[in-house]
Amino acid sequence: MIADKKVLFRYILLPIVLLAVLIVGGAGLWKYAQDPLHALLSDEDWRICFEGDTVNIALLGFDRNEAREKRYRIFRPDTIMIAAINLRGSPSVSLVNIPRDSYVKIHVTGGYDKINHSYMYGYDQPGAEDRHRSGMDSVLKTIEDFLGGVPVHYYVSVDMDGAAGIVDHLGGFYYNVDLVVRADMGRGRLLLKKGYQHLNGKDFLRYVRYRGTGGDLGRTQRQQKILIEAFRQLRRQGRLSELPSLYRTVRENVETDLSLRQIAALALLGAQIDPEEIKSYAFSGEMQYAPRGKIDALNYWVIDEKDRVRLIREVFGKRVALLPQQALPGPRKKAEPSKTPRGSTPPKKSSPPQKPLPSDHRQRVR
Repeated sequence: MIADKKVLFRYILLPIVLLAVLIVGGAGLWKYAQDPLHALLSDEDWRICFEGDTVNIALLGFDRNEAREKRYRIFRPDTIMIAAINLRGSPSVSLVNIPRDSYVKIHVTGGYDKINHSYMYGYDQPGAEDRHRSGMDSVLKTIEDFLGGVPVHYYVSVDMDGAAGIVDHLGGFYYNVDLVVRADMGRGRLLLKKGYQHLNGKDFLRYVRYRGTGGDLGRTQRQQKILIEAFRQLRRQGRLSELPSLYRTVRENVETDLSLRQIAALALLGAQIDPEEIKSYAFSGEMQYAPRGKIDALNYWVIDEKDRVRLIREVFGKRVALLPQQALPGPRKKAEPSKTPRGSTPPKKSSPPQKPLPSDHRQRVR
């Protein structure tokens, strides 16, 4: 199980992260070069942009786009990764994935919930002057607590519209779509035909977000293939030089507290690192269920506590306390029907328990 997750992370999620770093980092280098007051950082002085020997950067992918903003007022970081960068000697990078359904202690409440709900709790915290800032702080502090106090120095946040904007800006590309894409998890109207065709930004999103075949695993595998093919076409067409104008497209959908000088430094660092040497990790555990409100069985990813301690030690070099292993009660049990005396009216049958469902704590716009 653990080995399968590491393979999934390394060969499916890693290319997506590297492509994003190429776009943001390359664009940052170009913009920095246009500043007449500075020259590009040299290979020798890029380290001065960071304090200490290690830098931990949270990579957050939010489920926000223009259409959802009309329905919801709160969104979730459905992708949560930490890029742990070691600056000592020969630089190295480790990528750590925290599953979005991980059952963790939320920083602002002290209670347990899915880690991707931490933004909501901060956003709705009483007295918050800047709700978005409060939400982001809640996410980052919850990550730090989960890691046993390992600091998160910076963050990069991206939403879904950024991907469509990039594809449209580049004029789309051709791809051999391997399946029919339909709305409503494969049961609704036709969205995309199978076969070789030209994809625009909207088509691209429909394809990479589709879970009707293969679930989340099938979706991430398709994302890997299509991103690699898109990058291959850009290289073949000599269009990677368009990164400067591409930055103007993505910057409205990218949020970070890294400075431009630091982005340039990270881009130079990336040129020194062999992608094959990047180590990838994911916190292992198992899916468990518990009732919540009217939902009889809500799914949570319960982290293996011993593996959490081991992974933090291996990646971040810190020993943390071994906490009690969490265990959830399982689905709500159906109440036993009481015996009805002869001549009395039998009670109404209770509705069957709901099937396990992923939670959705986004709140609709009022």
